Amino acid sequence: MGLVWIGHGIKLWANGAPATEIMYDKEGSLTNLAALDTEADKTYFLSSEALCSYDYMLEAISKKFEIDHIVMTVRMPVPMILSEYCWSGWLYRAPRQIYLDGRLESMTRTIERLREFGPVVVCPIEPSKFPSRFCDAIAPTAPSDIEEIAKDAGDVNVSIPPCLAEALNEAITALNMEPVPGPMRRYFVNAAMENKGPEEFRSYMPDAFHSVLNNADFVEAEIEKYRQMLEGAGLSNATAREALELSKDRLTELAKLPVADPSIRTHLREHAGFILDKVRASHPEAIPA
Repeated sequence: MGLVWIGHGIKLWANGAPATEIMYDKEGSLTNLAALDTEADKTYFLSSEALCSYDYMLEAISKKFEIDHIVMTVRMPVPMILSEYCWSGWLYRAPRQIYLDGRLESMTRTIERLREFGPVVVCPIEPSKFPSRFCDAIAPTAPSDIEEIAKDAGDVNVSIPPCLAEALNEAITALNMEPVPGPMRRYFVNAAMENKGPEEFRSYMPDAFHSVLNNADFVEAEIEKYRQMLEGAGLSNATAREALELSKDRLTELAKLPVADPSIRTHLREHAGFILDKVRASHPEAIPA
């Protein structure tokens, strides 16, 4: 059977706000899914974390399709949580309000919940040749040039620097506009992603994150929990071992980043103000006068 991509064809969400329409328009999302034109003799590949985050969507998908299996990508949660904060988490919280632990338990529960709808194949992103492994998990064969295709595509989800995310949170808090209304969040995210500032900003880490990353007991416990999760997922020893080693290296790199000094903090505040000015100029309704 042919493998057909319909992840973006469902059009359940808008750019910059992946789960917005699913969260705020449940009936509309279900209607779009029910109206999706499919062929019985083809295999379809639906791709979206948002789709799998809501049981009502999973139930609707399982009624429309016979789920052969579910591929769940995973990674060491600490870098993932940092990335999420730098993507859009700064709209809601300061670094000191972010918990870097507990995600592994949540990931394990998610795997168990997904298994109610079909077999789950866990695919860690850290080891080499992730695109090939991911494609192999989806279908019996992968394009021979998939690694080159992935390399050329690049990483379109590179987040803003952690310290800039912190500065943006402080700027929004100072305007007394927390929380930013849901439909307007993409204006802020897009402006930040288009104006990430100098590369130097990536050389520093917010104090709250720096302290946790340099807590040896915390780091060791997270690595051990990740090891247990990977071992329980049925991965090969080589893949699990590589995922752990690369995760350790990444945590070590992050822990070495120093806290920004006063002059850098001033530069960060100025750049955060520049980003908000961009939002104000293009979408004045998003920021109070």
